[in-house]
Amino acid sequence: MSNSDKIQFIICTNDKRELEECQFYIKRLRIPKGMQIEITVIEHAVSMASGYNWGMRQSDAKYRIYMHQDTCLIYQDILRDLISVFEQNLSVGMLGMVGIKQIPKADIVHNKWNIGRVDVNYNPLEINHQSDEAAWKLTDVEAIDGLFMATQYDIPWREDLFKKWDFYDISQSLEMKRHGYQVAVPYQPQSWCWHDNEVSKWADYEGERRIFSVEYQDIRAFEQGEIYRYNAEQEQTLTEFQKEIFRMIDSRDLAQVEQLLQQYHALLGSMPDLICLENICYVRQVEKRLGKQSLYGDGMNAVELLQNFREDKFLIKRIEYSSIDDEGQLLDRYGSGRWSRATALGLALCYAKDGDKVMSYLDNRFGDCGANILG
Repeated sequence: MSNSDKIQFIICTNDKRELEECQFYIKRLRIPKGMQIEITVIEHAVSMASGYNWGMRQSDAKYRIYMHQDTCLIYQDILRDLISVFEQNLSVGMLGMVGIKQIPKADIVHNKWNIGRVDVNYNPLEINHQSDEAAWKLTDVEAIDGLFMATQYDIPWREDLFKKWDFYDISQSLEMKRHGYQVAVPYQPQSWCWHDNEVSKWADYEGERRIFSVEYQDIRAFEQGEIYRYNAEQEQTLTEFQKEIFRMIDSRDLAQVEQLLQQYHALLGSMPDLICLENICYVRQVEKRLGKQSLYGDGMNAVELLQNFREDKFLIKRIEYSSIDDEGQLLDRYGSGRWSRATALGLALCYAKDGDKVMSYLDNRFGDCGANILG
């Protein structure tokens, strides 16, 4: 029998640092009175569906939250609101942050979500498909995005079909429907999650899509012919291009890196490290425009540069979400000269939806002690 006083988080991971940031936000959530939480982490899962099935078997929790390692829960009362929705709507089996009213026959939905909202890393830094008439209501959808999937009933994930990392979420949405449950997206006055994801991987997408299309013909006559063709040759070319970019950074030739990334901007979409490097170049451009001499990333090799940039992104987002517990990292950045006001501005322009809030916080806290280095 399931335990209605327990909430289980289930997370498949292959990135220790991303998981740490995810758990940082989980640990800041306000837990409803009388409830307890468990966090089940799955490493080395062979697929998302198999990992989730294993995780489900580890706990007797009634309520489960299946989420990506790069999803951060920024609304501290999300658990209270989710439980309230479930208790008041016993026909709802699963809730998500963004969804789609009807899956198109071509069943490619990654860029067609039309309900809900979530903060993201690409302009305008938020997906927001909420309307005034949906205020404070649930919206019934056919499928939800796998970045966040909360359930109050256990339905096995179709690991017999989906053996990779795509379509497990769309499949589970339709499995809920098959079992007679609703799938819905709650109204969010502000985004409840930040999805720290730069790009999606496509190598296995078409194969999983075809499996989905065949299995769910009872739902709709989904297109079974080829729709998406993965360009392995282009991916290999980009991989070699990235190696050359890394070599240039290690040789301290960031000026040439900036030129190349700008020249080939349209081709970078499938390589997350190249997108981050493009953002790093943008930060450096902001610094130059504001007259800073020592630029962001000077003296670092490619690995150090990307690691530092991720940490700086996390700091900017923690400021935006009022989640700074220890200002030591900020003091270190300003005190060492790694950050100036221009640096912080460039980072905020890349990742902060509310850049004014971030800059106001930094100006108020560090304006005096960083008077000589704040640009």
